[in-house]
Amino acid sequence: MKDRWRETIGGIKAHSTGGVESDGMWWSDGHSLVLDCMGFCCCGDPEAVTGYVSRKLKEIRDRSFHPDGYTAENYFFWYWAEAAGLTEHGSCVPGWLTKDGEALIDAIDALPEGGEDA
Repeated sequence: MKDRWRETIGGIKAHSTGGVESDGMWWSDGHSLVLDCMGFCCCGDPEAVTGYVSRKLKEIRDRSFHPDGYTAENYFFWYWAEAAGLTEHGSCVPGWLTKDGEALIDAIDALPEGGEDA
């Protein structure tokens, strides 16, 4: 993730012309800001992506992923989350959430547009 992502996400406020701002920067919506802080572009459907990230991190936190969930897609997410500093590896992936992983869930869920994907 980009440096200072937690401070940027933590400083989100609504902008008078619409969208959100943090630290003097403007984004069309909070989900685009979160994706930018994660090092991704904001093309496509930022709200669905941030909702997906929040949901997958919650599955790790709550140990609620399906027992048959050891798929390539899940492993990719687990590897990415560890590389991004959102999880600790432990003896195997998915491991457990770090403080940054918990903070990202909180930041996404606190966005004005909401955090859960459809």
